[in-house]
Amino acid sequence: MKVYISGRIKDYPQYLQHFNRGCAFVSDAGHEPVNPCEITQIENATYEDFMKADLKALLECDAIYMLKGWERSVGARCEHMVAAMCGLIITYESNQQQ
Repeated sequence: MKVYISGRIKDYPQYLQHFNRGCAFVSDAGHEPVNPCEITQIENATYEDFMKADLKALLECDAIYMLKGWERSVGARCEHMVAAMCGLIITYESNQQQ
């Protein structure tokens, strides 16, 4: 199962480590993680460029894994809403044992 990792990026200096831990968790559970931090590698990409690429990747997934703090991100809230409206499985880091 392909699982999109979603969480806060803006104003969160440790976001790369957090997304990498999320990917490791999903991978250890036997699924294929999709890390939005690795999707758009365009020089001078705009916020809109990132969101378009990320939503496209999300729609190719079976599930979404919401990292702690996702509620503080407009982009992650959008991804959550799209996932819910499209019937993707939604899991939350806060529900997992650390």
